[in-house]
Amino acid sequence: MIQPSTTHRMILAHHPRFGQLYVPGINARVPGPAGPYFLKTNGQGFRSDWEFRREKGGKPRILVFGDSYTAGDGVTNRDRFAEKLGDTYGAEVFNFGVAGTGTDQHLMIFEEIAKSVAADLIIFAVAVHNIDRIKVGYREYIERTTGERVLGAKPFFEMVNGRLELRGVPVPIERPRAADAEKGTYEQPVVHDNEGGFGLINKVRDGLRLRQFDSTIEKLAPDLKPSIRARLLKAQN
Repeated sequence: MIQPSTTHRMILAHHPRFGQLYVPGINARVPGPAGPYFLKTNGQGFRSDWEFRREKGGKPRILVFGDSYTAGDGVTNRDRFAEKLGDTYGAEVFNFGVAGTGTDQHLMIFEEIAKSVAADLIIFAVAVHNIDRIKVGYREYIERTTGERVLGAKPFFEMVNGRLELRGVPVPIERPRAADAEKGTYEQPVVHDNEGGFGLINKVRDGLRLRQFDSTIEKLAPDLKPSIRARLLKAQN
């Protein structure tokens, strides 16, 4: 099932280079699977309580790029993982995450907007589904006013003679009907049950045995293992 737009306010807007960014300067109350949350954007079209300036102050600065997991669908700006990371290390965080985007778009945002921003650490948060997202020039959406399945265009790269070449720019604003498009030419997002905040955990639980998951976490992040296993068991019950 495709995620429908459940808010009367449009929070994402077409962008001729990146496909989409957030509508600048809004403070909206947005419905979410775990209840409504507040979404605030800066004047540059990113979810942030402040503007992104180039010069760095006294604090360390972290730049973070990603899709809806980074942008924080379902939670307020201060409750996102990037902001929690900043709180832990006393760092200033510039969150460039945009829902519904791919790693190709994140690279473009970095190259064209954030490359000149002073930073101590730069993070590209790559989700597994981004592997499929970067292969195509369209993504399926539900049109918020009609409920029709439509395709939103995005920039993408193709390998030509060993080099990556940018395609689909300027990004067209038109949204063709998904029913008229050939399968495999666009991404079809899948919405997983997120009740209680366990949507991603349920997906991981269904794809891996707990023993295999424990082994992986033990190698990659041993300090996180007890809390993650507890949440997996709770989600399973």
